Amino acid sequence: MKLYFCGKPGKNYGWGTCNTNLLAQLSKLCDVEIVERQPRIKLDAPTFLPIADFKLNPLFPVQATKVIGYCFAECPLDDDSRRNAPLYDLILAGSTWNKQRIKEAGITVPCEVMVQGIDHSLFKPQAPSERKGFVVFSGGKYEFRKGQDYVAAAMNTFMSVRKDAFLITAWHNLWKGSEQTMRASWLIDWDKPLAGMDMTRVFDCGLIAHEDTPKAYGLAHIGLFPNRCEAGNNLVMCEFMASARPVIASYATGHTDVIDAEYPLLLKSGSCDPAGWFNPEVSDIIAHLEWAYQNRDKLAAMGATCAERMKALTWEKCANQVFEAAFGRPVE
Repeated sequence: MKLYFCGKPGKNYGWGTCNTNLLAQLSKLCDVEIVERQPRIKLDAPTFLPIADFKLNPLFPVQATKVIGYCFAECPLDDDSRRNAPLYDLILAGSTWNKQRIKEAGITVPCEVMVQGIDHSLFKPQAPSERKGFVVFSGGKYEFRKGQDYVAAAMNTFMSVRKDAFLITAWHNLWKGSEQTMRASWLIDWDKPLAGMDMTRVFDCGLIAHEDTPKAYGLAHIGLFPNRCEAGNNLVMCEFMASARPVIASYATGHTDVIDAEYPLLLKSGSCDPAGWFNPEVSDIIAHLEWAYQNRDKLAAMGATCAERMKALTWEKCANQVFEAAFGRPVE
């Protein structure tokens, strides 16, 4: 059985990580051929095709016996989205929230949820951090939807009170244009997000190799993910949790697929904007940081619970889902 795969494998960015891991697992199940970007082509077998944007544009035009699109649509779908939807025989949505948005737009193409997996050979439980003080990690490319302005605003206040608190950032963004979206922030000066903070207690990872991120996670006591919008499950957060690290996280959009609703450090107070993005309360973030600071003896157990929950997320499961969608039968 043959499957064409139109995604480009790569490192250190979301789609690259997704494609690399999916390819590795799918290659165990069937004959996979990578298709490079080119003008519209006809393919003689089922095809996996990343969807480029919220307008449901394909990565490049493809005709095939069956086209399976994989979608992470953060913005509201529009008329262009509806026109493009029939290009796919099936749409795999990166989260339940994403699927709901597709259906609410009146799109009738079959749609299923496929939550991304974790490379558990790389991201595995680590012993509690031995770093002195209280270390907070924040990761994800720097842009408005990722909510680093909330991190900066909350940590600025928190670190001014707790003099042994530290911040590790992994905010490098390969797509400089999306950094400009942070101009919409009402919380910070977008191009000087850490202004006013004690920079002797802030550590920027810069562009860190994916295989090196566990080292950064191991330094932290807790992660802070007040993301406004995740059309997927937020791989950085999930990999951090798989490392047996607890998080303070917004309970909205794609996060709701991977975090238990009863988890004690969720950001639920706030409001959704017209696009469906969630804006938490800075005071809520600070309160959770303070609780974690005062209850560091409980963080190891919380981290272990996070790691246990992340075991359900595997790339093998994703590959099995793509295989079944492509060939109409489950993996034997």
